[in-house]
Amino acid sequence: MRSSTGPTHPGISVVIPNYNGADLLAANLPGLFEALAFSGADHEVIISDDASTDGSVAFLKENYPGIVLLTSPVNTGFSPNINRGIARASKELTFLMNTDIRLEKDFFVPLFDYFSDPEVFGVMGRIVGMNDDKTQDSAKYPKWNGLQVDGSANYLPSSGTRAPSLFLSGAEALVETEKLKSLGGFDEAFAPFYGEDLDLGLRAWRGGWTCWYEHSAVCRHKTSSTISRHNKPGAIRAIAARNKFRLHYIHLDLPSLLLWIPVVLLNLIVKSLTLKFYYPRGLALFLRDIGAAAASRRKVPDKYTLRQVYRKITRTLSADRIR
Repeated sequence: MRSSTGPTHPGISVVIPNYNGADLLAANLPGLFEALAFSGADHEVIISDDASTDGSVAFLKENYPGIVLLTSPVNTGFSPNINRGIARASKELTFLMNTDIRLEKDFFVPLFDYFSDPEVFGVMGRIVGMNDDKTQDSAKYPKWNGLQVDGSANYLPSSGTRAPSLFLSGAEALVETEKLKSLGGFDEAFAPFYGEDLDLGLRAWRGGWTCWYEHSAVCRHKTSSTISRHNKPGAIRAIAARNKFRLHYIHLDLPSLLLWIPVVLLNLIVKSLTLKFYYPRGLALFLRDIGAAAASRRKVPDKYTLRQVYRKITRTLSADRIR
């Protein structure tokens, strides 16, 4: 609903993927609706449930009958689940939000101005602790040595409140709906989890769009891992390794890819000798489904190479705030 007294902003489709998060929905949906009302933007809330068994669907039907509730008979993983919600999004902007995120009331207010620039794909805010203001997640600094893609480093703007980001956190990102759909949403080959948000950010940058971080847009997160609640540690590490192989295969140019292969083989020997079996397991999983990665590689926008993206982001940045 649009406030009659608030500013006119683009409408927002909120898309929340859920799997057995009834307790998190109960805790964090009130903050979402408060932030939406404060923004004055027309909105809809779409929750895509991935075959939950904890009463999530019943909770939502009873307490939030006005939302769009999508259900699946089988568990499909993060990317397919959130993509079902993205497909239903009808507003100009789509806000991607995890169930374990709690928004501050004014979260959306500083984000709207970004979309006056036609090159902007999306913007993320700052994630802090649920009970403190310690930064957990911020702008993503691109580390690049020609063969290794690494988006794990956070950094803060050296001045002002905005900074370019290699990718947008899948936990909280406001993006332009048309651009998101044109990229096909998240790559479902990364299912069930890990790496899909980095891949989406790289595809946006390589297509000529930009991703941003806004320090004054604050949301809160209780330090925990939804993934570890439902998966064994060994399986998590193997899937993470598989998706890292997949990410490199999709985005490295051909000369870099040819140089990357012997690096992988050398690492395979070292990891196996040191009993780090998640690495060979991840490689086997990747090779088993390499056809899906090849299909993804063919669909990646090619306006910019990965090397050009890294240069574009870093040429205006200072590395003194990296953590």
